[in-house]
Amino acid sequence: MIRLTAILVLFCGGCLCGKKPGIYLVPEKALLLAKTYMECAVETNVDPETLKDLREGTVLSNVDENNLKKLIYCIYVKAGFGKKNGHLDIAESLSYFPKEVDMKQIKELLENCDKNEGKVPMETSTMIYKCVYKNFPYTILF
Repeated sequence: MIRLTAILVLFCGGCLCGKKPGIYLVPEKALLLAKTYMECAVETNVDPETLKDLREGTVLSNVDENNLKKLIYCIYVKAGFGKKNGHLDIAESLSYFPKEVDMKQIKELLENCDKNEGKVPMETSTMIYKCVYKNFPYTILF
């Protein structure tokens, strides 16, 4: 139970101090994502400190660690915005964002990042995650 609490705090705490404008996800999608994040974190046994680093973007250079690849893939597929082949479901991905954001810009970014192709689905989803995280025009707030 303590591990789940730590995971939830790290996920929801996020990096709120970025220079990018902050946005909140659509509420029902944010709840689904939080639930999925916790389930996948427990399933893949990723260290809570690593989760914090991943959320803040400070672990991107080490994101190739196998458990992190499993975590990212698990979240993508279970939350529904990723396919089993590791690529994004663009329409479902866009449904997570409020209508006030520049959907055209986000769609173009997602389509561009979705061109990444790894050797296996977990590698593909990790490459897409890194691309989106690096280029996303907003900080996602919880």
